Amino acid sequence: MDSAPWSVVWEVPCPEVHLGPHRYDIRHRALVMGILNRTPDSFYDQGRYFDFDGFLAKAAELVAEGADLLDVGGVKAGPGPEVSAEEELDRVIPAVTALRERFDLPIAVDTWRASVLREALAAGAVVGNDISGFADPDYLATAAAAGASVVATHIRIGPRVPDPDPVYDEPVVEAVLRFLRARGGAAEAAGIP
Repeated sequence: MDSAPWSVVWEVPCPEVHLGPHRYDIRHRALVMGILNRTPDSFYDQGRYFDFDGFLAKAAELVAEGADLLDVGGVKAGPGPEVSAEEELDRVIPAVTALRERFDLPIAVDTWRASVLREALAAGAVVGNDISGFADPDYLATAAAAGASVVATHIRIGPRVPDPDPVYDEPVVEAVLRFLRARGGAAEAAGIP
């Protein structure tokens, strides 16, 4: 097949995604993740859903609109005031617990800290969504021990670090693909299918 250097042909060895007890056939459609920020300074919603009642109302809205899974984050990705692991836990764990009690959907936790992932998985999350690409050396082992799935995001420098003028030594798409393939391989090596 002739293709441009940036095009990708995805081979899906298993056309089914397992997220906790939920199974999704991905041969004919993508999954929709509803994003729920428990941050007062979210770049997306400017903290509109930081209030817990607002957070739960937004979750119900996302579920009604057809979200397949819900993702809870307690620290914004971009620069801002320091958020300790304890503060992140205070924001995320009650949210995961409340979502688990209200909705029969997989819950993801958006964190780059293995300590927060561990507690969120114990509270009912089944996916670790890590914008750092598994920079915490305990992240993948923590997910594997709980039987959780993971999501890796490409990042050039690190969470909360400004990157106003990114420079790559190769085409961006190639750099991102190489990064994500390496993270996928690391997840499989850790025992995450």
